[in-house]
Amino acid sequence: MARVLIVDDDAEFRGALLQVMRRLGHEAEAVADGQAAMTAQRSSPADVVFMDMFMPEHDGLESIRQFRRAFPEAAIIGMSGGGLMDRGTVLDIARQLGAARTLEKPFGREEARAALAAVLGERGTP
Repeated sequence: MARVLIVDDDAEFRGALLQVMRRLGHEAEAVADGQAAMTAQRSSPADVVFMDMFMPEHDGLESIRQFRRAFPEAAIIGMSGGGLMDRGTVLDIARQLGAARTLEKPFGREEARAALAAVLGERGTP
């Protein structure tokens, strides 16, 4: 079992992914932006962070930079459905900044499970 943090400003998407993670047997928490993610990570560190790229306040790219500096042990899975920048481009940048995996929204339960399993496998976490 891993501890998972979901960071997304879309409440419906955030709730759905939270349910998926819990049904897979993981301890999961969800927050609406990068600033709340930093606070959550300080109080209860996650093994894996699903990070949306386009959010108000702290966007995903800035949040990845901050997480890499403050919490280098946390694996990040970047997510994007597009926005001001092509989602492929922003996800490429996310990987360059340290995201272990990326997912294009919309994605399904199996894609989320596979990305999580891949990063946990790389870390040696069951």
